[in-house]
Amino acid sequence: MKPIIPIFLAWTTTPWTIVSNMALAVNPNLDYVKVDHHDETLIMAKDCVDEVLEEDYTILEEFKGTALIGKTYQPVFDFAFEEFEKREAWRVIPADYVNTEDGTGMVHTAPAFGADDYDSCQKAEIPDV
Repeated sequence: MKPIIPIFLAWTTTPWTIVSNMALAVNPNLDYVKVDHHDETLIMAKDCVDEVLEEDYTILEEFKGTALIGKTYQPVFDFAFEEFEKREAWRVIPADYVNTEDGTGMVHTAPAFGADDYDSCQKAEIPDV
């Protein structure tokens, strides 16, 4: 049996910075879920599921954002992985500005682009590119 690897379903308002995205930001106080959707296991904010997935999903587990903080993930582009591996990039970090009004309740964060990204990554000691 193939192991189930959950996918963090994140979004960004700046897709041109994806190479520089070094963390995923979640709101520690929001409710998040692990969802089965078309044979993939996705993690996202509970309040975003209906709008993003629309149908054909099953909620497998529910938890607060605090349960995600510190988890690691495989970056979209891994060519700089060796350089930053020891500096603990590509982790889930807390950010109170993350909400469920748009997106998935999880924000792909580039510390070199934007004040909120910079501040939350600095607090979590995430390097920037």
